[in-house]
Amino acid sequence: MSSSVSFLTRVLKKLRIICVFCLGLLLFGGFIFLRSSASHDDVVQKVFGNQQVLDAFVNSRQVTVQRLHLRRQENFNPGVLASYDHDQAVSVAPAQFEKMQHLLQQPSSYDWGPYAKSCIVDYGVMFTFRSGPRTVRVALCFNCNWLGIFDGADGKSGNINSEMDFDPIRRELISIAKKIYRSDSVIQALK
Repeated sequence: MSSSVSFLTRVLKKLRIICVFCLGLLLFGGFIFLRSSASHDDVVQKVFGNQQVLDAFVNSRQVTVQRLHLRRQENFNPGVLASYDHDQAVSVAPAQFEKMQHLLQQPSSYDWGPYAKSCIVDYGVMFTFRSGPRTVRVALCFNCNWLGIFDGADGKSGNINSEMDFDPIRRELISIAKKIYRSDSVIQALK
């Protein structure tokens, strides 16, 4: 009798492990589904605000980048570019900005989940994409993995997308920044 009880106990333990494993697979599958269920229209509306901003971003062939440094003063707003000191603009090589253009158009580049981070944005770099008279700026915060899209050259307006989470492409964006800022110890220390 005792051997049948121990056998039954072992079977129940194995079933419990299998159930936990299956639950983990279901949760992971749900996460993947949420990330992949976003569409191109979500990118247009939630990331770029509208098709005109996305078109200007995609068609840009003049791209520069600047390091940003938040000025922590009274009434500062980290979501507004006028709250930052801007280093000298540096031209971005076509291979680098074309990779960014490709990445930022992909729905899989963003976490679309309904969660919030307890991070206050502190943009570290800003890419400026110019297409004809239109300017689209993309600011990256590597602390939060958030990006802000800014339509126009006015630094006093806020971003048009309420920060988007770029966790899935963090490595690629860091790689681009490291190639541009080879002597910047802060950028080089990013992982």
